[in-house]
Amino acid sequence: MNSVDDQRTTYVYLTGFYHRESAQTDRFQREQQLWEDKFPLEDGAVLDLCVLGVYTYATIIALLHILKKYPTCTVLLPYITPLQRLHLAGNIPIDHPHRRELIYFLDYPYESLRKTGAENIYFLCGNGDPIRGNLDYLEEGYHFTMENDELTKLICGMEGQTIPVLKSGYIRENDWLFYFGTFGTNVLRIKAFARQYAEQNKGRPGSDYQKLQEMLKLFERQFGSSPYPSILLYHGPVWDSPREYTSLMTGRNFPADRGCLAGISPNGVDCAIKCQHDNDYECMQYHRDKKRNQSRMGIWHLGNISLKEYLPQILLYFEDIIDKTRGLTVPECGSRELWNPQILKQFLGEETIYWITSAENCQDPGQLIEILTKQSYNRLININDAFSYCFSGYLISNDRL
Repeated sequence: MNSVDDQRTTYVYLTGFYHRESAQTDRFQREQQLWEDKFPLEDGAVLDLCVLGVYTYATIIALLHILKKYPTCTVLLPYITPLQRLHLAGNIPIDHPHRRELIYFLDYPYESLRKTGAENIYFLCGNGDPIRGNLDYLEEGYHFTMENDELTKLICGMEGQTIPVLKSGYIRENDWLFYFGTFGTNVLRIKAFARQYAEQNKGRPGSDYQKLQEMLKLFERQFGSSPYPSILLYHGPVWDSPREYTSLMTGRNFPADRGCLAGISPNGVDCAIKCQHDNDYECMQYHRDKKRNQSRMGIWHLGNISLKEYLPQILLYFEDIIDKTRGLTVPECGSRELWNPQILKQFLGEETIYWITSAENCQDPGQLIEILTKQSYNRLININDAFSYCFSGYLISNDRL
């Protein structure tokens, strides 16, 4: 929230995990209760930005529910091909309570989203130019670039219509930066796989259904059980120099029955004061050192991306925001399959770094031990449907003090 202009930006980033048990009905119903009964937005609130970070059954239904309930300005989601959507649809349990709605969305994603009334819908595929250096030069507004003509033509051909597909970029709004990157199995690899399979099986006897099932099994063997891209999102302040701004950042756990609202009062302090008065909390102030050029107040959502496969590309694209990151999410709730311990080397120093993960059965204990023992300043934040964690704080220009 920008208290000078009394402007605020409200966003939601939806993520989950691909583990097969997440498709089970009882688990889905627990997740459904979170975004139906405990969603941290007041009725009637306007949602400026909704990001579908990953494709899971729970996140898709949550997205549709949120868009129908809250007026939404912009929706961003990764582009996945019809073959990837077919693979996702093929694993929906027969008794899933939202099976019909999921299948319709996977058949017609753009039409499904348009029916919710969202003002702007963009599918992200690939990345534009990375952000480099000081953030001051970034212009206000939405900054995404068009895909090249060849890829756009290919996507339109697969979809049978024109849909808004853009390269990932950034949004600057109310002096806050939202910086997006899309990583994962790309369109050209999927197209090459489908073409190769068709050529190798041309004229082979068997029903179309049998061939389709064989192709989907081969598809999963080649691309793994989570062959979908993720949108990675960093967000944090644009102006954060300790020489020019006085800042404070705090963090605290809170149980689900206490609740927390994403929208805080215009004076910007009631929410934090109430929580700090009633709860234990942590205070982050090392970044206020006047000798530093920037603060560390950003949060980095990593979706369900495979750090094992894509970490070098991710670090190159997000290179200049790493030193601004205070907290980051662990992909796939701590799955060993996607983990790469090399990322820990990017966060060494005398500042507490918060590694946020979901307390689920698919967590790998070895990975959690690696995080905690790499350095004493690593802090592990476990969240689930019973408890969560809140970061809050402020930046005030020294001219206003």
